[in-house]
Amino acid sequence: MQIFADFQLTFFQDCINSHKVYTLMKKKSNNEYAGLRSALISRGVTLRGFALAHGYPVATVYASARGTRSGVISTKILNHLRKTIND
Repeated sequence: MQIFADFQLTFFQDCINSHKVYTLMKKKSNNEYAGLRSALISRGVTLRGFALAHGYPVATVYASARGTRSGVISTKILNHLRKTIND
């Protein structure tokens, strides 16, 4: 019975730690998303407009800006967004 109790405790501690990490990542990505979005809007462009103007899938641009996708294409899009903002 003790082994099962130890397993449950470890499992719940892992769940709590995973939630803390996820929450921190989400807050960071939300801040970056808000910054990217506001910088584009100040230039008169929305994320949708950016996607359409450059031939990117709209959903991928949003996911890349939010930080929910981190593949090769999403990284390319994110770098392009940052370059557009900094130019």
